[in-house]
Amino acid sequence: PPSPKRTSATTRGSADATPRLYLDACGGDARKAADRWRATVAWRSSRDVAAVVRGPQRKYHDVKRVYPHYLAGVTRDGQHVMWERVGQLDTAALRSGALTVEEAFRHFIFVHEYLSRRFDGEETKLVTVLDVAGLRFSEVNSFFLKLVSTASDVLNNLAPFRVQRIIVVNAPSWIGAAWPAVRRVLPAAVRDKVTIVGADFGDALRELAGNDEIPADYGGRGPPLGDGADELEMLEAVCVLNAGGAVDFLDDAPARSPAAGSDAEAPPPPPPPSM
Repeated sequence: PPSPKRTSATTRGSADATPRLYLDACGGDARKAADRWRATVAWRSSRDVAAVVRGPQRKYHDVKRVYPHYLAGVTRDGQHVMWERVGQLDTAALRSGALTVEEAFRHFIFVHEYLSRRFDGEETKLVTVLDVAGLRFSEVNSFFLKLVSTASDVLNNLAPFRVQRIIVVNAPSWIGAAWPAVRRVLPAAVRDKVTIVGADFGDALRELAGNDEIPADYGGRGPPLGDGADELEMLEAVCVLNAGGAVDFLDDAPARSPAAGSDAEAPPPPPPPSM
């Protein structure tokens, strides 16, 4: 891995007003958007997200090994792409206790707060590609759903409108039978924005992004998963944090509640899902 060093600062969007992404997702309803943003800020405070993103990430590699996921490329309209190889998910690690749900929960908080601070603040948008190659029907069990639900719970509370769409690739013939259970644990805002394709996913990916942005693993000209610039930069930041260093853009001030919108108290944040 890259040697630890201080990473250059990146400007983060203002956190003093309701993010445009929230306004757009709420159909321009400023009060509704401000209430939703206020709930996000309250949740962030309750989970001490600022401390999580600035601290050591001791389980970073463990979570990536159990649930392989990689940041790679951007879409034709500039949204970042997260590739998740759920067909390689190691549910045995959860079953044995080698990785706990709380550890995975903390990891996903780090990943999404990192994305906010590294890219476009609360306006950062993401497309998720779920690769289910190799997944057996018997593996869509409580441990599988729990880990997917854990990632979704972070998104629902920390970045509820970030994921713009989901593309499922290498879908097996039985996906229709299992999909209702999987759909229930996806981020709420994107459950109806899912495209499911089989092994002939080429057209769907080329519609999403240019060939240079598609990893070589999926027929594109981009670097293989794990070797893309954004993924390596996140790894470098983790190396710095784990060595006791600081990363400039992760030290930005945490988001504050906007002045505009409802004065109603935000609902209490839910705890991480239990096993």
